[in-house]
Amino acid sequence: MFVDHREKLCKFKKIEMQSDFGFNNMTFEILNTLDDGVFITNADGYILFVNKAYERISDLDRDDLLGYNLEYLINLHVFKDGACIRALINGEKCSIIERFHDRECLVTGNLLKDDAGKVVLVIATIRYLDELQRLKNELEISKVLTLTYYEELQKLKKNEAAQQNVIYGNSDNMKAIFQQIQAIREVDATILITGETGVGKEIIAQEIHKESKRCKGPYIKLNCSSIPENLIESELFGYAKGAFTGANQQGKLGLFEMANGGTLLLDEIGELSLSAQSKLLRVLQERKVLPVGGTSYRDIDVRLVAATNRDLKKMVEKGSFRHDLYYRLNVVPIRVPPLRERKEDIPLFINFFLEQLNRKYNKNKILSDRIERHLENYCYPGNVRELRNIIERIVLMPDDASLEGLLFELTLETIDDDGNNGYCLQDAVDRLEAHFIKNALTNCKNTREAAKKIGISQATLVRKVKKHKLNQYYK
Repeated sequence: MFVDHREKLCKFKKIEMQSDFGFNNMTFEILNTLDDGVFITNADGYILFVNKAYERISDLDRDDLLGYNLEYLINLHVFKDGACIRALINGEKCSIIERFHDRECLVTGNLLKDDAGKVVLVIATIRYLDELQRLKNELEISKVLTLTYYEELQKLKKNEAAQQNVIYGNSDNMKAIFQQIQAIREVDATILITGETGVGKEIIAQEIHKESKRCKGPYIKLNCSSIPENLIESELFGYAKGAFTGANQQGKLGLFEMANGGTLLLDEIGELSLSAQSKLLRVLQERKVLPVGGTSYRDIDVRLVAATNRDLKKMVEKGSFRHDLYYRLNVVPIRVPPLRERKEDIPLFINFFLEQLNRKYNKNKILSDRIERHLENYCYPGNVRELRNIIERIVLMPDDASLEGLLFELTLETIDDDGNNGYCLQDAVDRLEAHFIKNALTNCKNTREAAKKIGISQATLVRKVKKHKLNQYYK
């Protein structure tokens, strides 16, 4: 123990420092990069090493310390009875608080022993307490941030789950599509998705890719109606270097090659010309592509999903779509029903889009039961896409009057040739009545003139203005 060596240590002779006492240059470099002060002695208390951080904290020069005994320096009041001596005397780790230039520091002395349990080195580390407090504060901040990130992740998961519900919906029709997608997730069969514009065919295609064994591969999509006929072949199959005037001199990969290992969606496939259909059929049969201007075929490994809002079977009968390509595509048919055939999904979409768009525009629009009833009864010829656009208009509308105008517009759009619509008779009458009164109040000088214009008494007009909450149109 240190106390047993006091007579020898009292000689206080400075030892000759060796250039190496078990440390190599890399060790010195590592210790000197630390922000904590490091102070090392041998088992007899002679100072072997101090790092740059210790010099900065203590304001002592290493050359004035190396080789001297701790007890000698304590007697000279260079040190107090420090953690290294206490660790040696007690034979165990020791931590104390010392003050360096009016700043409190935590000093910890550790013993390094050999295999026989004999002390070899004493290593002290010094750190400002205010630095520890800063680190503690940073840790607290980190915990808060971690909690925040966790909450955001949970929100994202919740939104993803909500998105999943919106994709499949609550209707039996959509549940059947979900079951169909699950049933084919392990196979690479070509899929043909049909349905009216705006029903969500592309979203269904994305889900097919996500649920398939190719989910980690690329997902590439092309709207066939957006590419000129003379360019569709080079888009799909690519072209070789110098294939035609104006072509990229390095050549270009086609979408089939870009989708290798993944899924290629050809949307609006009914818009392809017969020539393009013929070339697409050959690719599906041979699983090879020949770039425009190329001389050799390239193998492809792609799962094809096609989508269209057209009746391909009728197109086959008319000769505008190849029957062999139709049967090659129609291996697994998926029909996405229009929104009017799955009314029970409409409230789900309304709530999802309302929350999404309120968040997007930093709004807090809430729909009354009456408005929700109108939205649920509307026929939506534009399907889900139209529903989202309507909710976006509602979120952005400045006042109730604008909303009334929208509801009136929806009422008129639902009336068919027989005069029927999706609303009950009283709702339709209320919409029309409010619309006529608003126009009369807007275009007339006073309520008497407005009442005369629409053929009712002034008292009746005033009563109906209150009923329909049109007071803002008074002049």
